[in-house]
Amino acid sequence: RYVGENLAPALGTATRNYRVRVVGHVVETGAPLVIPANGVVIEGLGADSATPVSPAKSVIEWTGDVPLFDLNGKDYLVFRDFVAGYNGTTAAATAADRRAVFYANAQASSHCVFQNIRVKNYGSAANTLHGAFYVAGTLGAITNSVIRDIYATGLANFGMIIRDCQDTKIDNVRLYGAPAYKNPAIEDDGIYLPKF
Repeated sequence: RYVGENLAPALGTATRNYRVRVVGHVVETGAPLVIPANGVVIEGLGADSATPVSPAKSVIEWTGDVPLFDLNGKDYLVFRDFVAGYNGTTAAATAADRRAVFYANAQASSHCVFQNIRVKNYGSAANTLHGAFYVAGTLGAITNSVIRDIYATGLANFGMIIRDCQDTKIDNVRLYGAPAYKNPAIEDDGIYLPKF
């Protein structure tokens, strides 16, 4: 249920090599989806924050004790205009399994765009979806990037953890969670912003 295309450098998209357009509701049983190359664009037809999600919009659903996307240290990535829906059924007391939409632990990514993404917990048990971003570890980072218009509900344990967001613009991020939810953590060259 996707349309893939090569992007022509002659059209001014030299840093964007491949685009996947998500159409309708897609269930990813092989998560995490490890980004294989620089310049990947994953976009949908739009993210609907209303319940239920409109069938005309784009939804990427996943289960398991894993993140949806492993950024894998790739640069010039674009994620936009879709709903990321977690449909796990087992509650977790810790974030050890890192159930988040975006994950980076051992490698940094830069010049990325994360925009107009709705994150929802479809799981039947409480506290199943941990957060929107888990970018930590010794080398995990998102730098020189844009994180804009992220709306997440049903989160637990953490909402957004980014070890290093140097020169990254963060705008209009709204995170809501269960009772176990903790404030987002953003670290930029030693500056810690507990919530925004």
